[in-house]
Amino acid sequence: MKIGIDIDGCITNQEDFLINFGTKFIALNDMPFKIENNDALDSTDIFGWSDEDAHNFWFQNRKFLNYETRPFCSEVIAKLRKEGHQIYIITARHNGDKWWNLKDRDRVEKITKKYLKKFKIKYDYLIFTNNKLDEIIKNKIDVMIEDDIKNIETLSKQIPILVMNSRFNSRYNINNTIRVYSWYDIYSKINKLKIRRKNERD
Repeated sequence: MKIGIDIDGCITNQEDFLINFGTKFIALNDMPFKIENNDALDSTDIFGWSDEDAHNFWFQNRKFLNYETRPFCSEVIAKLRKEGHQIYIITARHNGDKWWNLKDRDRVEKITKKYLKKFKIKYDYLIFTNNKLDEIIKNKIDVMIEDDIKNIETLSKQIPILVMNSRFNSRYNINNTIRVYSWYDIYSKINKLKIRRKNERD
């Protein structure tokens, strides 16, 4: 199968990063401590920040571009490739993104490639895009691993989505989705999908 994988939230644990580093940012900058919505995806919604506060946070936290992967991520992806699946990493990260400081803004894609190499994430294709649906259709992706609810709602109309469970998507129940909780859970669910597809063809 052709497996699409999102980076932020699926390969990385974005929600933990935001809570841990966001609260540190608040403390170091002597800001009022508050968590407006722990179930949100975006830093502005979680902490009730202005766009200016959020920009300052991301400018100071370029380390997110190198944040550690979820446990067993590289191990499972390597197993899937060895078993004949093709891995398409499809990410909204891109050069010129206004959320990154000027030093890094035109290096996001280069930094991301280094990140994947550092953490031994093997892949067949790496796609930087703001339109995942077009890439899903063009590359005939069979299943996508995703955590962003907006992407899940759109992409699930085309292909099955393995939803990486998080606080911000846990209350949603969308057709053509399968909830997953870890990378070995992903491995198990992909094997079940593979068997189901084989049975449908036979």
